[in-house]
Amino acid sequence: MEVSQMVEISQNQKAELAKAGEINLENREISEFSQIDIPDITNKINLTNNFIADFTGFRPDLRLDTLILDNNPIVTFRNFPEIHQIRHFSAIHAPITLLPNYRWLVLIALGNSLETIDGTMIQPAERAAVSGEKLCELFSRKVNFTISQSEAEQTRNRLANALR
Repeated sequence: MEVSQMVEISQNQKAELAKAGEINLENREISEFSQIDIPDITNKINLTNNFIADFTGFRPDLRLDTLILDNNPIVTFRNFPEIHQIRHFSAIHAPITLLPNYRWLVLIALGNSLETIDGTMIQPAERAAVSGEKLCELFSRKVNFTISQSEAEQTRNRLANALR
């Protein structure tokens, strides 16, 4: 297997990054996160039109709050880190967006800190639909169903870990 080459960030991009905290790596033929070194001060990264299929090697600093992966062949949330501060996630035109309940899957995998998915605000009804209690109800065969808050949270965490 061929070793991926690191993608260099130009001096101009580094200067702009220092000012705005944003980095644009569109159309750079990046196939995995290990090809890029995300500076610690980055709060937004745009990786539109690359070849990223999953989150192997993705280790965001806790300052990163916006991740744009539009037009990438993403098919899974595998290896998405459990600890992050992503509030805005976009994968427009990625294969994963074709999955039924895609927005629910994003919410489960990335967690409650999310505010937008693909540029659209997350609605309270969507958050309620992926709450631990609702997820337990989906998998329960009982007619009258009650579950403790900790059991509900454990169920949600287990599902999130299964997706990652």
